[in-house]
Amino acid sequence: MLCALLPAKRLNDRSCCTGALLSVWWLRGLTRMTSVVCRPMDPWETFCDDLDANLGADKGVMVGVSASNVVEYDPAFRDVKQASEAPQSVSKAEKKQNKLKLAHRDIPKLEVVPTPYREAPSVVARTDEEVEAFRASHSIEIDGTDVPHPIKRWDEAGLISAVLHKFVSEGWKEPTAIQCQALPVVMTGRNLIGIAETGSGKTLAFVLPMLRHVAAQTRSRGRGKPAMPVAVILSPTRELAQQISDVIEKFVGLYKPEIRLATCIGGDSIDRDIGKFKAGVDIVCATPGRLVDILTIQNCKVANLHRASFVVLDEADRMFDQGFGQQVKTILRWAPKEKQTVMFSATFPREMEILARDTLVNPTTKKSDYVRIRIGGVTKLSPLIQQHVKVVEHYEKMTHLAAALREHVVGDQAAIVFVNEQTDADKLFQAVKSEIPDIRFGVSHGGKIQEDREAAMEALRTGETQVLIATSVAARGIDVDKVRLVFNYAAPDHLEDYVHRCGRTGRAGTKGVAITMVTAADEASAEPIAFSLADSGVAVPHELWYLVAARRYRVAAGHAKKKHSGFEGRGFKFSALEQRKVAEERQKKAETADIEVEELETEQPKKKHVAREKTFVDRLDPALLQTANDIARRLAEESNQEFRPIDQYRILIPAGQLDTTTRGSVMQAEFKEELSSKFECNLVLRGTYISGGTGAERAAAQHFILTGRNAGLLRAARDLVKERIGEVQAKGGGRYSFE
Repeated sequence: MLCALLPAKRLNDRSCCTGALLSVWWLRGLTRMTSVVCRPMDPWETFCDDLDANLGADKGVMVGVSASNVVEYDPAFRDVKQASEAPQSVSKAEKKQNKLKLAHRDIPKLEVVPTPYREAPSVVARTDEEVEAFRASHSIEIDGTDVPHPIKRWDEAGLISAVLHKFVSEGWKEPTAIQCQALPVVMTGRNLIGIAETGSGKTLAFVLPMLRHVAAQTRSRGRGKPAMPVAVILSPTRELAQQISDVIEKFVGLYKPEIRLATCIGGDSIDRDIGKFKAGVDIVCATPGRLVDILTIQNCKVANLHRASFVVLDEADRMFDQGFGQQVKTILRWAPKEKQTVMFSATFPREMEILARDTLVNPTTKKSDYVRIRIGGVTKLSPLIQQHVKVVEHYEKMTHLAAALREHVVGDQAAIVFVNEQTDADKLFQAVKSEIPDIRFGVSHGGKIQEDREAAMEALRTGETQVLIATSVAARGIDVDKVRLVFNYAAPDHLEDYVHRCGRTGRAGTKGVAITMVTAADEASAEPIAFSLADSGVAVPHELWYLVAARRYRVAAGHAKKKHSGFEGRGFKFSALEQRKVAEERQKKAETADIEVEELETEQPKKKHVAREKTFVDRLDPALLQTANDIARRLAEESNQEFRPIDQYRILIPAGQLDTTTRGSVMQAEFKEELSSKFECNLVLRGTYISGGTGAERAAAQHFILTGRNAGLLRAARDLVKERIGEVQAKGGGRYSFE
C-alpha cells in the first residue's frame, strides 16, 4: 500500500521499494508488540490455550480417564479443529468447565475389595434385652435398620493384635460409648452419622476402620496417571486436620507401612501438596477448599477421586458454618456412588440432616441408607465438665479471669480463653501480659499465618505457654490433655459454638471447668447457653433467666430479631440489587470449577421434611418457662407493649368451602399424628359449617387451626394440609375448590 502512494517516477528506485517493504514489516511488528504490551497476558487464556493443545494432541481422550472409560466428545466439547471452524461457539469459561466435567464425570464403577466384619462370639451371644440395656446405660440412641450390636471390649472390634497391644501401652482399657457402637457399624461398611459429646473419641472411631479398609485395597496408579486416594477425610480447620493426621500416623504402620498419607491444608504451599500427590497417596486429610484446588489444578492431571471408597466428614456442621458447604457437596459428587461415607460431629443441625438424606444413598435402591448414632443430647456436655455461667458487667471480666486462672492453672495444667473477634484476641493478649504477669500467654486466631497458629498450639502442648487466647478457630476438635479450664471471656453467639468451646476441656476421661462471662449486651446468647445448662442438668442462674426473658420481650415486641442457629450464615446483609450482583459473581466463578452455587434467599426454599431437634422451650421445665414468660410479660406491660410468648404461633386455613368428606379426611387421627410427629404442631377444626350462603360466608364460618412453637415448621405443616386437601379432591372426594 505504501508503494502505491509513492510517485510513479520513484517506483523504479530499488532502494525505495525495499524501504517500503521494511516499513510494512515494521508496522506489522509494532502492531503485534503494541497488542502484547497494551493487553497483559490473561491466565485464563493461557489455561485455555494449553487446554486446546492437549485436546488436539489427545484426539478426544481426556487425560486421567482410563482407556476402558474413554469419553467421546459431543458437540459441546469440541476439539481444536472444530473450534477453528466455529471459534465463537464455545467460550473460554465453558471450555474449562467442560474440561472439569470430563475429568470428574462418568466415574467408573468402583471395585472395592471387601473387608468382612464378623461379630465376636461374645457379641453374638448377647440377647436383644442385654443390648438395649447396654445402650440405655451408655445413653446410646440409634436410628436405622439392621444395626450391629455394640461391643464392650477392644478385642470384640475385629482389630489386629498390634493395635490391641498399642491400646494396652497407651492405657486405653475400654472403648467409649461412641466407639462401642460406631466401630461395628463402620466395620460392616455402612454409612454413618455419629453425634457425640466432645472428647468422646470420635476420631478413633473412624480412623481404625479406615486403615483396615485402605490396607485391603490394591494400588492402581501407574506412571504418569493422576493420584487416586482410597480414603478422604475432610476437616473444617487446619489444626483439626493436622491432629487427625497425627492420630493416623500412630496406627498406620501397624496395618501396612507403605500406606501413604498426605495432609493438605490452607496456609501451606500448594506446590508441596502437588508433590505429595504426584508421589502417590492413599489417604488424604484436607480442608475442603484446598482439596478442590488440588482436584482442579493442572488441567485435573494431579488427582481425582475415582477410587475414593471411604469418605469422612469430621465436624461436618462447622464446614457449612464456615461456608464450605458447596465445596463439600462437590467433593462428594466427584467421588464414586459406591463409596462409604462417615459423618461425625458433636452437633448436627437441620442443614446436615438435609445433606445426609441427599448424599447417603444406597446406589442399588436409590434411597437414603445410613445409621445414625447419638450419644446423649445434641447440646449435652460431658458430665466431667463443671459449667459456670456468671452475669457480670464488662469491667468485671478481667478480675474474674485473673481469679480463675490463678485457681485452675497450676503445675503443668493449661487453659484456653475464648473471644469472638480477632482484634479482641490481640487486645486481650496485650492486656493480660501486664495484668497477670505471672502466667505465660499465647494467642491464636484466623488472622495469624499457619506457622504461627501451629507454633501457638505446640507451645500450649509442651508447656511453653500456660494459657492460649483464641477465637473459635481453636474450638473444634483440638485435643490438648492438659487443658483444665475453658474461660469464655466473650459469650459465644450460638449454641453449637458454646458446646465446642467448653468441650476443649474434660477430654479423655479427665475433669475440667468451663466458665462463661455474660453481660447485658449478650442477651441474644443467653437463651442458647441456658439451653445447654438445662440440657446438661446444671442449675441456670436467675440472672440468666432474666436475660432470656428480656430477649423474649424484645423479640415479641418487634425490637429485636429472633436468634437462629449459628449454622444458617451470618454477616453483612445486602440489598436486593447487591444480592443479584453477588449471585452473578458467584455463579461466574462456580462455572469455571463445575461447582453448584445455591441462590441467595430470594425465593421460598424447597420443602424438606426433616426431623427437628427439640427446641429450647421444649426441653425446659414448664414452671421455669412460665417464670420467664411472666417476667417478659411484666416488662412489656411496664412499657405499654403488647406481649405474646414466642412459643405460640397459629395458622388459620378456611374450611367452610370443603365438603364433609374432605374435612373428615384432614381430621383423621393418622394424619393428625403425622403432623404432630413431623412438625410438632396441633390441628383442630373450629366453627360451624354453613351449607348455604356465599363462598366467603362459608369460608369464614369454619376453619382449621394449626398451632405450634416454630413458625417455619408451622408453614410446612400448612403446606402438607393443603396437599392433603388437593389429593382428596383429585380423587373426587370434594365438591369445592380450595385456594
